[in-house]
Amino acid sequence: MPSRDTIAHVFAVVVAFLLLFAATAQDIGTESLTEPASLALFVVFYGLIFGGSHLYLALRGEDGMVPVESRWRFVGALGTVLALGVLIALAGGQTIGSISVQSVGLTLAALVGLIYLVLEARAGYRGTYSET
Repeated sequence: MPSRDTIAHVFAVVVAFLLLFAATAQDIGTESLTEPASLALFVVFYGLIFGGSHLYLALRGEDGMVPVESRWRFVGALGTVLALGVLIALAGGQTIGSISVQSVGLTLAALVGLIYLVLEARAGYRGTYSET
């Protein structure tokens, strides 16, 4: 029997693809990623694909295969990376002094990924200790 995590993830993926097909059928979001509709579709699609099930199960407070705190960390990291992607898409060609916004955004996204990995490793390590 499939786990609740699997069912939630399959449902999130199906919803994401239905949204993509509906938007494509209506010719919404088929422009370049600099257009607001395309950018919104991109963020919602990938947000649902990668974080939809985690967000749903975290809101319900269900551990399942992954602890709720870990789900919230993942959703936060994913949201931050998607927001940085929007920043890069909208202002990637701009510069701050002599540094491009794209370089700053990619560096921050890599930093978010590293912080996420450290926090998950720390939580996993602490989870190995028994309560005494």
